Amino acid sequence: MFSRPLRAAACGALAAALAACGSSGSTTAQAPIEADPAPETEPDWSQAAADAQAAFDSAESLSVTNEPAPEVVTPVGPAPWTGYFSEKAVMLADTIRIEGPAGLLEHVVVSSDDDLYERSITTTDEGFVQITRRNSNDVREIRVQLDAWSMAVNDRVVVVERLDDGPVHVIADGEAIWRDMNGELIQGSRLEFTGEIGNDAAFVPQDPSEDPAPMEDPAPMDDPAPIEDTNASDADGIDAEPDAEPRSDAPEEQRSSGDDA
Repeated sequence: MFSRPLRAAACGALAAALAACGSSGSTTAQAPIEADPAPETEPDWSQAAADAQAAFDSAESLSVTNEPAPEVVTPVGPAPWTGYFSEKAVMLADTIRIEGPAGLLEHVVVSSDDDLYERSITTTDEGFVQITRRNSNDVREIRVQLDAWSMAVNDRVVVVERLDDGPVHVIADGEAIWRDMNGELIQGSRLEFTGEIGNDAAFVPQDPSEDPAPMEDPAPMDDPAPIEDTNASDADGIDAEPDAEPRSDAPEEQRSSGDDA
């Protein structure tokens, strides 16, 4: 139970609260507080959803009918190539020229040290031309890699990526030497190699022992001497025999019958 002072304090606080709310403190029932009036019309959410769905369907149908279908991008594979240079080999020469169709530069690597070599790149009627030279004779050879072929060049390397689809040509000039891993050796003042696009066969030097010996032109034949008519010569050398009585090989009975007639 509260003491009298506390009860008085509580009643004072309650009276103050009622006064703040506009109540006189009487026990007369107050009118109920009305809620905010409801809006005149409730939004039709189902209709809004239907309208949104219809707009979406309309936009989707327009995008399908009016816009072209996206193109399917097919990855581009490597350009056709040759297997001619697929076996390991080395080559030395004063100058080397390499020509080939589009995609050649994906198979050729040339030394590119600016301190040692000069390089120029131009576009000509032949195609894309790259020329590499040594800065001086004191620097090392120009190194070139064509598939499995390794090359060392004393003077100049010319690489031409042509516009056509022709074969790959490698031309080595100046005391050129080619050697494979089997010890097969080819050398000469000019060596030429041609790899046909689409042919996967590697270059194999031909065994000289298998080469057929070149056929010599037959010696011209003299006109044959005229053949003598031996019968005629014998006839000329034989003297004519004197006339002889004709021989009769008829049987004797026939001769007798002839005489009686």
